[in-house]
Amino acid sequence: NGKAMAPSATTPKPAGLSGAALRDAQKNLARIERALEKLGIAEVNLHERMASQDQNDYAALSDLANQQAACNLKREQLETEWLEASDLLNAK
Repeated sequence: NGKAMAPSATTPKPAGLSGAALRDAQKNLARIERALEKLGIAEVNLHERMASQDQNDYAALSDLANQQAACNLKREQLETEWLEASDLLNAK
């Protein structure tokens, strides 16, 4: 039989994103990168406040340490989101 077979409806499509889904993923990645930049600036400011804080003011130092812990948690969350978004885009 010399006839070419038409692709069946069950033929899997290549993995990845296209169109609006691709654009949404790119926008999400850019959003995460901006959030990481802003967080980095906030951490620099926090470190400056920590350095200039009276080292005998334990309550203030504790508050700053709590803020640093919150920044660390937020960074971890954003980095995980960034990895997931990046993997999604690289699968295209």
